[in-house]
Amino acid sequence: MKSLRSRLIVVLVLVLAGAYYLYPTLKYDRLSKQEQVLFTKLSDTSKIPLKRLATEIYRDDVDFKAEIETSDLDTLAKADAIQQLEYLRGDFMRDMKEYRPKAIKLGLDLQGGMYLVLEVDLVQMLENQAKGKDEAFDALLADLRKRTHAGESDVFATLREIAGRDHISLNRYWGDAGQADDAILKEMEEASSDAEDRSLEILRNRIDQFGVSEPSIAKLGTRRISLELPGVKDPVRARELVGRTALLEFKIVVDAD
Repeated sequence: MKSLRSRLIVVLVLVLAGAYYLYPTLKYDRLSKQEQVLFTKLSDTSKIPLKRLATEIYRDDVDFKAEIETSDLDTLAKADAIQQLEYLRGDFMRDMKEYRPKAIKLGLDLQGGMYLVLEVDLVQMLENQAKGKDEAFDALLADLRKRTHAGESDVFATLREIAGRDHISLNRYWGDAGQADDAILKEMEEASSDAEDRSLEILRNRIDQFGVSEPSIAKLGTRRISLELPGVKDPVRARELVGRTALLEFKIVVDAD
């Protein structure tokens, strides 16, 4: 009798422990489903496109409240939209952040998701860094892009081959005057490696903002990056987030005097 009672107690403890550890996962899954419903409702009320809400609502540098206040909506609709927005960015976001780390992390094989492969555009990088562009440069770059389009060819080895074939010194468009091709190509390779590392960091920041549990981000070959996004149920939002072009601009600020 004691043995049976002990077994029942053990089973009860295991059931309670299982329920305790499963609750955050169930809660987070429910919140994830509710999120899309709330986004749709806010989009209908505020007239802000759903795609834009999905990618920017949790960003601190986007002021949707001010945008709603200055819109053409009537007073009641504005108040309703702002209330929905503040809930999403307030209590709802806090709940998501609380339960997300505690939820069970499932991979693509268990919960599905998205697998994306992105490519760093090294040819575009070379075009941005070039100087004294002319027709010969345009022809060289067009040939380079065509021959490396598949992503398998080495961009810099192909560039060396094309420049040698056309008897073009690389210092004509890159590097310093009189600089050897080898030195220029070495600098290009270092810049490309830095660009790939920065791309990885940018993607990690964007994926963290997206709220994916246990994403996998890694280099794939010389200029491709693979992403595994377990549990992502909105592929449009994911592609919009990771594929958005980032542009950093430096501008001279005129002194007040």
